[in-house]
Parts: sequence; C-alpha cells; structure tokens
Amino acid sequence: MIGLSAFRLTVATFILVSAFSFNAHAHTETVMQLIEHEFSHQGKHHTYPRDGGNSAPMGEDDSLFGDPSALQSKPLCTTQYFKGDSPVFINAKLSAKTELGCFDNFTVMHSGVTRTPLWSAEHLTRDTIMAAAGLRRQNPFHDEPRLPAGERAELSDYARSGLDRGHMSPNKDMPTKLAQWQCFTLANMIPQNPNNNQVLWEGIESAVRKLAKKNGELYVVTGPLFIGGSLQSLHGRVMVPTQIYKAVLDPQTGRAAAYLVNNEAGMDYKVISVSELERMSGIEVFPGISQRAKEDAISLPRPTPHRHETN
Repeated sequence: MIGLSAFRLTVATFILVSAFSFNAHAHTETVMQLIEHEFSHQGKHHTYPRDGGNSAPMGEDDSLFGDPSALQSKPLCTTQYFKGDSPVFINAKLSAKTELGCFDNFTVMHSGVTRTPLWSAEHLTRDTIMAAAGLRRQNPFHDEPRLPAGERAELSDYARSGLDRGHMSPNKDMPTKLAQWQCFTLANMIPQNPNNNQVLWEGIESAVRKLAKKNGELYVVTGPLFIGGSLQSLHGRVMVPTQIYKAVLDPQTGRAAAYLVNNEAGMDYKVISVSELERMSGIEVFPGISQRAKEDAISLPRPTPHRHETN
C-alpha cells in the first residue's frame, strides 16, 4: 500500500465571488473570508490510504492522488498530455487546494475549493475508442476518499439537486472496465444541467470520438468555467459551473480549438480558439503548441447527439 500526500496551495479568488445552495440556504462566505481561511491552512500535509476504504476494483495500476508537482512526471499522467506537457495554471491562484489524479485513461486536476475538477485530460486513439464501444455502461458513481474529506464532493451533494453528475472525461471514452469504473469518481464530475449533459454535451463528446477515429488520435482537455459575480452551489459545497469547455488538439498538425457551452438547456455552442479559452479559464490547456496555433481555431465537427432537443 502506498501513502498519498496532499499539498495545499494558494487560494483562488476570481472563480469564487458568492454562492447560493440549491436547498435555498444562502452560502454567505465572502471572497476575503475564503482567502483568510485558505491562508490559515497553508503548509499542512495529509497522508491518505491508497484504498481509502472504498470498495473499488483496484489493481496494480491504481490511480494516484496528491501533490500536483510531485505527480506531474508520472508516466500514468504524462501519457494523457500532448508532448507530455500538463495543462498549466496561468492564474496561479487557481492552484488553491488542488490535487492531481492519474488514472488509467485520463488525468484530472481536482479543486478542493469548487469540489470539482478544474480540468480533465485524455489521449484518445482509434483503438481506445473502438475498445470502449464494446463495453456496457454500469453507472458506478462513487465519491473519492483519497481526497481530503472537507474538499471532495459526496454522492449526497447531488441527491435531489435536479442536476446531473456530468463527466469531464466521459464513460464512452474508456476502453476497459477498470478505466470505466475510474471515470465515475466524483473527482471527474461537475453539477451539469441534465438537458445539456444528455443532449448537446453528449453530442459534443460523440463528435470528438468520431474525429479521433477518423484522425487516429486526439488530445483532449475538458473542464468547467466559473464566471460571474453570483455563482451557485449544491448545498453551499459543490460549485455549479456557468460554462463547460472541451479543447481538442490534432497532434498531426499541432492545431486545436475548443467547444464552449453554457451550463443550461439548449443547443447553442461556440467553437473558440485556445487563446480565447486561456483568457477565460486562466489555464493553458495545451502548453506544447505554438502561439499561432493557439490563436487560429481549427474547425470542429458539429455535435451529433443521439437524443434530440425537446425544450
């Protein structure tokens, strides 16, 4: 058994202004209160059991969670990044209470502030997509006990919220049963509008898989955005994103672009440049590409949802 350490970093300010829970109880902490709270906890370390008491079907290639700086060079992490380069926080304040999770077929940067991922990275190939197509979905949603108890989402947070547990790295990308189980961790989930998740977003995920099969491989980074002066949360704990993005890079050309959608019902979406996504998110999703490639968005396929919009 391997102990895992969590390193608390500096506080994020721009993503949190105010939050209101869906159970109608106002969450009234101000940004300055959050800052003071986080700085009072700097430098503390925690060690967590690898298993954490979870009844996971773990093997020798079990995921790792811990200090991002200590895990960034792990092979299990770097295979998901273009040229082995992890996404980078342009706004260093976003690194508050972050921990990196390296799974078999995706890597996630989890925030203990939002209790969601800030990004999830994948290397999609024709072979993995074809293998995933033969697996049946099991829906094994589970919390992530390897994360600090006060910084992770729980299944109860989502209960009766009216929102879906939306995958950042989706189930249909996972080529094995173990990888499939891993992607159902709440560390890979955001609170997502159900219509958005099941129609438009499902269509975007499907379109990206088709593109990966056509091109042979893609690098993908998916994540939430928390923008505006009044954010919502589940019970004052799990922050609800205002937008969601999926950045797509073709390694054959070194060019990229990103889908951007509001976290709401409907079929509206944008394709934006990586440079614009960086300005919005404070994250450099593909550090290994040129500035010109960041500014020049490639065309991305139209979403191909299996369900039609009913609203």
